Parts: sequence; structure tokens; C-alpha cells
Amino acid sequence: MATFVEAWRVITDKAVLGDTAIQGARIVKALEDAEAVCLRVFQDCGEGVPEVEESYDRVRSVLQGVVGGVFVASIRLRHLAG
Repeated sequence: MATFVEAWRVITDKAVLGDTAIQGARIVKALEDAEAVCLRVFQDCGEGVPEVEESYDRVRSVLQGVVGGVFVASIRLRHLAG
């Protein structure tokens, strides 16, 4: 677990903040790609099957929530990095 001093050093280092924002953008892209794969699988095998539709809706909802959170964090980090 990071100490307060270590955490402070990370959040005040603009290079680290910028790198973290870039990683956040990469995570968002990977999650969006995962959502696209889920959609293709759903369209190929699951449309019309209630259990599959329900599972797909849940997975999609979770992925969209994570994408939204990471996207917002990435924007804030970019802003802090200046």
C-alpha cells in the first residue's frame, strides 16, 4: 500500500499523470473493443434467446459503466497533467 508521500509524489508528477491518462485511454479502447465482440457474438448466436439477451444486456451495461468511469478519470488526469 502506498504511503501518503508516495501517493502525493505520483499525483504531483505531471509526466506520471500524463502517462496514466494515456493508459486510461487505452483501457477505454480495449473495453469498447470488448463490447463490440460481445455484440457480434450476441448477434451471431443469441438474438431471440431470452437468457442470452439478458446476459448480454448485463455485460454491456457493466462495460459501459466502466468505460464511462475510466474515460472521466482519464480526462481529469489529462487536465491535471496540463
